[in-house]
Amino acid sequence: MGTHKGTAVFRRFGTLNALNLLYLQAELTNLENTLRQQAKADAESGHFERSIYARDWETLSESMAAENQHCPQWNTFLQVRKKLDTYSKYSRSLI
Repeated sequence: MGTHKGTAVFRRFGTLNALNLLYLQAELTNLENTLRQQAKADAESGHFERSIYARDWETLSESMAAENQHCPQWNTFLQVRKKLDTYSKYSRSLI
């Protein structure tokens, strides 16, 4: 294989890659459900800024400073962002 690169054969681990994507989908689904629950709780909080988090990303993103680094909805969204990035990277490699 070293001298004839065209003859190199490597396993793709298709089954394991598919299983990994399924687990990533499950994790994303769980995060999506959590995000929806947090958005609902914030919308029903009676606090104006929290009530618009799901509709106004700027208010949501600035909530970290306003709530001393503790905003469950924003923290969950940041987890979703990382997981989506990983999922997208792996799903492209299988296509």
